[in-house]
Parts: sequence; C-alpha cells; structure tokens
Amino acid sequence: MRKIWSRYAVVILAAVVILAAAGIFWARQTVRLVPAELPAATLDLNRAAASDLETIPGIGVTLAERIVAYRESCGPFSSVEDVTDVPGVGAGKLAQMEPYVTVTP
Repeated sequence: MRKIWSRYAVVILAAVVILAAAGIFWARQTVRLVPAELPAATLDLNRAAASDLETIPGIGVTLAERIVAYRESCGPFSSVEDVTDVPGVGAGKLAQMEPYVTVTP
C-alpha cells in the first residue's frame, strides 16, 4: 500500500513540474516588449533632432543621424515617403516608423 502512494506522489510531482515548466514557457511567449519611451506625438522629420528620432521604434543612433544628415544636405522632406531616399530606410522601415512621423513644409 505504501508503494502505491509513493508512486502516486512521484506521478503528481512530475505532473506539477511539467505544468510549471509549461507555464513558464507560455509566459515567456506572451510577453511583449514595448519601447520605454515612445514619442507622445508625431515627430516632424523636417524639424526633429537625431535624439528625438531615436525614440521612434526601429530608428537607432546611426539611422537617426543619417536622416538628419540627408535633410541637411538635400533639404526638407516634402512627404513622409521621401525618407525612403535615406540609405537604410526601405518600405518595411517606413511602415514601422510611419505612425510616429509627419512632415510639415
């Protein structure tokens, strides 16, 4: 009788461990990482500093500097889509940053 109870205890313990591991795995899969500081409003590509552009998801230090350098050398952007002329900004990057940027003349 004692052996039967010890077998049940082992089975129950194994089930608890498996369920705990599954719970941890599931929790990791559902965590969404959100950038700490999203811009409160849209940023104007013709006026934003590189440090402001870095707050936009997908834009790091290098790309922000490229956008500012392009703007300074080629003049202001006439539309948001013009930012694709900057090396490193393609259709995918544009789609990622479009909700956070605007262009005013």
